Amino acid sequence: MDTDPKKFVASLVRVVADEGNTQDVRAMACVVLKNFIINRSRDPKFENYWVNLDLEFKTHIKTAVLATLASPHGLVRRQIA
Repeated sequence: MDTDPKKFVASLVRVVADEGNTQDVRAMACVVLKNFIINRSRDPKFENYWVNLDLEFKTHIKTAVLATLASPHGLVRRQIA
């Protein structure tokens, strides 16, 4: 993750968006994604990470997250919200 956090975020979003994954795996990916975006670890190198991302990438992430709100799995919907 330290080598390319953008790939890490993209991987998490793919896991969250994939209805083929179990809802537990998807829910855990939601939590990890949220914690990374808000920098729960308080790692200075990831401070303002989301703010500094390019608009195209952020738009892709937002679109995938919003689409996940329509998931038939309540646990996934609650976690991504």
